[in-house]
Amino acid sequence: MHADPIYCYRPTPERAAEFAAPAYDVFDRAGAAAYVEAHPRSFLAIDRPETGFAPDHDMYAADVYEHARDLLNERVADGTLLRDEKPCYYVWRLATAESHTQTGIVAGVAVDDYEDGTVHRHEDVLKAKAQDRINHIRTTNAQTGPIFLAYRDDPTIDSLVALTTTGEPLYDFTAEDGCRHTIWRISREVAVQSLQLMFDRQVPDAYIADGHHRCASAVAVCEERRAAARDGKLDEAAAGADEFVRCVDVSQAAIDLAGENARLNKLDSTMGFTCANVLEYLPELAKDRARLREEGGPFDLIVLDPPAFTKSRGTVNHASKGYREINQAAMRLLPRGGYLATCSCSHFMTRDLLAKAIAEAAHNANVQLKQVQELQQAPDHPILWGVPETHYLDFFIFQVI
Repeated sequence: MHADPIYCYRPTPERAAEFAAPAYDVFDRAGAAAYVEAHPRSFLAIDRPETGFAPDHDMYAADVYEHARDLLNERVADGTLLRDEKPCYYVWRLATAESHTQTGIVAGVAVDDYEDGTVHRHEDVLKAKAQDRINHIRTTNAQTGPIFLAYRDDPTIDSLVALTTTGEPLYDFTAEDGCRHTIWRISREVAVQSLQLMFDRQVPDAYIADGHHRCASAVAVCEERRAAARDGKLDEAAAGADEFVRCVDVSQAAIDLAGENARLNKLDSTMGFTCANVLEYLPELAKDRARLREEGGPFDLIVLDPPAFTKSRGTVNHASKGYREINQAAMRLLPRGGYLATCSCSHFMTRDLLAKAIAEAAHNANVQLKQVQELQQAPDHPILWGVPETHYLDFFIFQVI
């Protein structure tokens, strides 16, 4: 069985207790609304996003799932959620008030294992219930519902888990229902690789104990995206908004010219134009979600094409800071699954310096980047070896994952 370490967003330790919430499907609509009203910063506000609307609002409407996505992104932006810099396993122990203790491993199990029967099922899946979770995963671009799997005891895995629980826990708090949650992280490379190998070689299969709908929904979204990738399309399944482009430039003359070109080409209904300093504009949108929506967001793609931040070696450090800040602002605004296209057009800002600035921006923004493509200037602008001035353009496309 493939049970791999995962990248995940998790609450900061000091906010874990208030963020933790019961499962989404133990409440009816009124009960979920009452819980969120009493616990407005709990995860249930994201998991049951209809609680942010009037009781007569269609709980399956597109804006409900968009609200979940916005809340999730807000919790990342305000520091409630953080992300580990490398994939990890987590050991989670539950201890009830009745002294029952249960310990499990948090991992990512392969969709292929579900489809080929390695993960056994024993319940039928209701289409309407699954569709709700499909829409939730698709729009938030996150698998927000853990699935409870059971596998036969393995003494080697048990020993590694027992050793892990002798260390300092990442979280240790008691929920309102009296259940104590203690969680440890497995992050050392040798331990991660060992556990991964143990599952691969020593655990032949697993059984869904709880979460058939969540599991089927995650598989459905995965297959959507596999199909989109085969068709050469950019994550159509994750696109939550109509096609719209917002153009931003600090020059009013440039904005006016772009607007006129859009009108002449009959594109003005799907384009908007803003005169602003992007270094100020992007952070403002990240803080003000209402204004973000007014500007046409949330955005699935941000293209950064700034002027050369440096035209001499003496200002390279200042330029590096500029590239870091502008990319960091864009990363904080993009949802997970969103794309960033970014470039530099100064030969003094070498490819390695630009890559370093982007990496620092990702660290500061607490996001993980997947490089999609790296490009340079077109062939009609040749790079001559020994003439560094001719290598002036570096271009990257990343996906925020």
